[in-house]
Amino acid sequence: MRTLRSTYRGRESSTPMWVTGVAVLALVAVAGFALYWWMFAYRVNRTAEIRRGSFNFQETAREQVVDLGADLASIDVQLADPTLSDAQSVAIAAQRRAIADQLCDIASDIQGGTSIVVADIIERECS
Repeated sequence: MRTLRSTYRGRESSTPMWVTGVAVLALVAVAGFALYWWMFAYRVNRTAEIRRGSFNFQETAREQVVDLGADLASIDVQLADPTLSDAQSVAIAAQRRAIADQLCDIASDIQGGTSIVVADIIERECS
């Protein structure tokens, strides 16, 4: 007499065990790889955030704002020169816009208080 158990004895399942094992191993490897890159990105972002908040970074940004403000002041003197041709005036104005954009980019990274000079430059150029 054959039982249900004896009928299926000796037959392999439709998917061999090693195929299932390889699939599970591949899934674990892909998940581990994705987790590694997710954690790596988090660490990089956190490190960058800490550096942006550091004293040296903040002081350098403030100094760059003052330097770029001085550059803009000298460009304003050039633009006020009545002997400039229209082409020169357009070129210098474009240079001024580029430096002002750079100044505002740097100013957006400054955290906390600033000196009156830095605050005045930021307010004048980035408002």
